[in-house]
Amino acid sequence: MRGSSYVVLVAVGIVVTAGCGGGATPPSDAGPRTPDAGPTDAGPAVDAGTAEVDAGSDAGPEPIDAAPTGGAAGDACAAVADCQAGLFCAQGVCCNTACDQACEACNQVGTVGACTLRPADAVCRDATGVCDVPELCTGASPACPADGWTSDGTSCGTSTCGSWDVCGGFSGTCGQTGSQSRSCTDAVCGGGTCGTATRTETQTCTRTTDGVSCGTASCGSWGACGGFADVCDQTGTQTRSCTAPVCAGGACGSATTTESQACSRSTDGTPCSGGACTGGSCIADTCATLPACASGTRAFVQYTQDATAVCGTHMACASGGSGCQTGVGAAIGLCVTSSIGGWCPMSTVMNGHVVYTGCL
Repeated sequence: MRGSSYVVLVAVGIVVTAGCGGGATPPSDAGPRTPDAGPTDAGPAVDAGTAEVDAGSDAGPEPIDAAPTGGAAGDACAAVADCQAGLFCAQGVCCNTACDQACEACNQVGTVGACTLRPADAVCRDATGVCDVPELCTGASPACPADGWTSDGTSCGTSTCGSWDVCGGFSGTCGQTGSQSRSCTDAVCGGGTCGTATRTETQTCTRTTDGVSCGTASCGSWGACGGFADVCDQTGTQTRSCTAPVCAGGACGSATTTESQACSRSTDGTPCSGGACTGGSCIADTCATLPACASGTRAFVQYTQDATAVCGTHMACASGGSGCQTGVGAAIGLCVTSSIGGWCPMSTVMNGHVVYTGCL
């Protein structure tokens, strides 16, 4: 084995000779250097364009590759030019694939530089409004699921309602429980957008029907007229009993009532204390002043409208008008002739009665 080794590189007419103890020899303008014919101290002869290594080994020459440029997988990048050949720039790092699906990423912890699936709860599409929903990765596919939205009818705003209608819908005349309604407009989702929908809202309502008639009343006959203030009173009352169907507690029942009305009677001429009834009042009788009669004759008082005048003894026409008689309460009439003789009639009005006085 020799005490030293030399490596000679020949490229494009430039020869560089290196030794263990010497430095590099710059090229000359005369072109490639041709070795001497015989052996020298510089080492064995080397043919142009070849390299021979005498270091105790039979190995041939080794090529030297150029150093790669750009970032390796996992290094930060802004564009694909920032990464080594064959790599891609995805999610800000040099990646082994394009990794351009919504549910895959190259910058996930533990796998930076290698494109892997995003977890199942990762949002791959944001909601675009109140009626939209975000889409989440499945964890099994690099593609984001199809776009979806909230269920149709989901509220997306404030509802407005009108006034309640009149309470109605009762069960019959006596029904006390009914219902009433009103119209409302709701803001609701439909097909992923917020719109409006109209609905009718109903509630229970009540009323009071106690005492309301629920049928036709039936009545008996009127009783006798009564209730007069005195013997001469002409105005009284009379009553009758009636049964009327009426509501009670929401059902039709019956109630008995008593009806009354005014009634009247005639009392004129009815004897009363000290007189007789006239126009509903008691009028006291007044005896007529009897004239002085000739000897052998009698005085009389005759009431043509009151057969029960009691002004003492009085003359009355006898039956057939053939004479006169004395009596109380006897039927009397206007006496114009008498078998006893003539008389001088004289008339006046007293207490509503026509009074005749005279002598026989």
